[in-house]
Amino acid sequence: MTPTPEQVFTQILLTGGEVNVEFIPSDETKLPPHITKGKTKLTYGLNTPKPIPDLKTTSAGVEATLSFGGKPFFTFIPWSTVTAIYDYNGRGLGFGPKVPNPKARKGGFEVC
Repeated sequence: MTPTPEQVFTQILLTGGEVNVEFIPSDETKLPPHITKGKTKLTYGLNTPKPIPDLKTTSAGVEATLSFGGKPFFTFIPWSTVTAIYDYNGRGLGFGPKVPNPKARKGGFEVC
């Protein structure tokens, strides 16, 4: 059984590492205005330099207030827009028909 994006995200997060999420923004995505087109990556973690106290995953996606240029901004990434989720070593999963980031193809990366 293939894990869901939410399961992969949570598993990486609970190992204490950072989680890289690649996605293609859609109308449902909430991002700062300067991040609106093309494939994008955000990094989440429990031990980041700027804490993310409101980091939350749901069956719909991942939401958190992240810092862009030192300013906080609420973000929401629907799972339906995610193309890859991987840790700092590049281990993770790819979702959908898009080719994941070349770094993500290293060590244990699997395309679903």
